[in-house]
Amino acid sequence: MSNPVAEGLCVIAADRPDAEALRDGHGALTYAELDGLAGTFARILVERCAPFAHERRPVPILLDRDRWSVAALLGAIRAGVPHVPLDRNLPTAALSATLARLGSPDHLLVHPGTVAALPDGTVGVCPDLVVDDPIAPRPVVDADLACVVFTSGSTGRPKGVVLEWQNYSWLLDFLSWVSLRRRRILTVPLYWTGGVAAMVRITAGQRHSVLPAGLTDPVALLEWIDR
Repeated sequence: MSNPVAEGLCVIAADRPDAEALRDGHGALTYAELDGLAGTFARILVERCAPFAHERRPVPILLDRDRWSVAALLGAIRAGVPHVPLDRNLPTAALSATLARLGSPDHLLVHPGTVAALPDGTVGVCPDLVVDDPIAPRPVVDADLACVVFTSGSTGRPKGVVLEWQNYSWLLDFLSWVSLRRRRILTVPLYWTGGVAAMVRITAGQRHSVLPAGLTDPVALLEWIDR
């Protein structure tokens, strides 16, 4: 057993520690910094949320479009903890309904900007964006549950798309045929499959800029791309 996606970030951080890995609307992280944060979030997930995840039910992660959210997803991958990326801006009723479908989890990893009220009995874990006692990647089993991504629900009730750990590995294998030299602009939400796939691209060595939330004006968008 291994965890090739998480291990890939460790290799790049050791090889190019000071190279920029990720940029959002507030600043940038080097590969060494991102690796340290992923290890820190992984430790917190293992210590606070893993007992629930060990029942083969995933831990929800409330996300935005920023460095914290990327570190949280990479931390879940590094910890080998099944996870569900969700929009931190979900209305309280929609969040409660989604959590009920996931078996009413005890713990969530919660973005610091989340405003929705969590259901009674649910503990929100909100780590700071600070490297603190990171752990190494934990091995995973290819056929085990890794991630559940919900569709938009535009045609009715949102559907949960189940990904196994081998799906992450397959995507990593595919990237061996793709040029990763250019910076990639991440415009899709991190709680979509495109956002989850971006985590694999980052660990394969592709730099990313995350489109800030609320940037919808075309001229402002082009100016941001230029910068």
